Amino acid sequence: MNHEKCEQLGKVVLQHFKQEDVRRYSVGGFDGDWETLIDQVDAWWDAHQEWAKQDTLADAYKEQRLIVKGTSEMNTPIQAQTRPMAPKLRHAKDEDWGASNTFGTPIVKTNASIQARMNPKVFVPDDGAPSRKTELGYHDLSALLLNPLVDISKQQYKTPEDGQLYVFMPLSPALDQAVFQNINTLAKASARSHEGFYTRVRQIRSEMTRIKLAAEHDMAVAFIKVGVSERTNLPKFKYSLISTTDISVNDELANVEGVPKDTFECKLTVPRFEDALKPLNLSRSDREDLRSRLQQAQLFNQPLLPQAFRDRVEAAVKPKEAKSKWTRVEPLPEGVVRGKERILEAISPKTKQTWPTTPGILQARQTAAINYQSLVLGKIMRYGEVTVAYRKHPGTGDHQFPKFAKFNQKRSLWEVGSVNIDNVWSALKPEQTFPDRPA
Repeated sequence: MNHEKCEQLGKVVLQHFKQEDVRRYSVGGFDGDWETLIDQVDAWWDAHQEWAKQDTLADAYKEQRLIVKGTSEMNTPIQAQTRPMAPKLRHAKDEDWGASNTFGTPIVKTNASIQARMNPKVFVPDDGAPSRKTELGYHDLSALLLNPLVDISKQQYKTPEDGQLYVFMPLSPALDQAVFQNINTLAKASARSHEGFYTRVRQIRSEMTRIKLAAEHDMAVAFIKVGVSERTNLPKFKYSLISTTDISVNDELANVEGVPKDTFECKLTVPRFEDALKPLNLSRSDREDLRSRLQQAQLFNQPLLPQAFRDRVEAAVKPKEAKSKWTRVEPLPEGVVRGKERILEAISPKTKQTWPTTPGILQARQTAAINYQSLVLGKIMRYGEVTVAYRKHPGTGDHQFPKFAKFNQKRSLWEVGSVNIDNVWSALKPEQTFPDRPA
């Protein structure tokens, strides 16, 4: 089903919120027109549900909206550090995070628990009782945002083995995610003054799968205790960035607060050249050929930003152009090509681990989540990492999600099944499959 109607109605809703960056979606200030907003939110949500009923795995994959998670049998007491709710306080410079503690409520990642997250009544019980999320351990989870240009089986942390189970889920387009984040922020801030609107948004929150954080690389996320519920007296947790996280060269290029200029500066020296090539066992002639090319390009001892470094190495290490159409161009020796790739890998880092988390870095991951379809996957990792709240999907039959699937190596396709309350998977009958590259 075409998303056009949903998109049109979503844009109408977003007109009530000032977008801080016109190039991307963001959470902005509300214009105060409550009466109009409420009707427009209802119209958008109705259109969203009608569209979602017809969404397909192939469309989600093609449009960079499909996420996958390797499932587990995890059902253990939750462990978390205790921090303030406000990110600016939580991630203040030199803040001591202390030790992680074990709490009496669980984190559950079983197949059955993901299926159970599809029931809105877990999060909004009929009798007006509080959400059972913390009681049952149905918290947010990490997943991979799949790259539509790469086979699914090649995007996992490990090659899928026969028998390993994965859960596939589509996300609604970025515009819908932006609509929700804006109305949800408004609803929470106005819960007492506009209780009816808060209740409506809370119901949508219990039925819409939402992306919370995103990056083109691993993020290093964990649970944080941020308070105690007034209604249940149970601890409140966030699955978020902790004291240190991973950053990328894109953070530097985007001027993300906490990632200063020249963080990813590349500088090739003779010792680094030698160290980089040690694992390759190149011939002396290939090694000297590569060194000579890089020296002629004046690449040694010259600090450069990653893209400039890569461009200059590529330009230096390539076959010489023919002087005439009759001159044959000899290809580069294989060892020189391998050496060039190794130099780019070793001297041009794309990510750094255990970097101090700042409010700016957290904001960048939240902004990336709203604009997740704009992530350029494959430049750093083959996939993106996201944190997701799994919720109900209205589709049935071939349009039903989540899809619990196993990869059949011999057939090079994914076999879809169902899971029961004991986490046992059974193949669907009649058979339902999808290819390793659905688009």
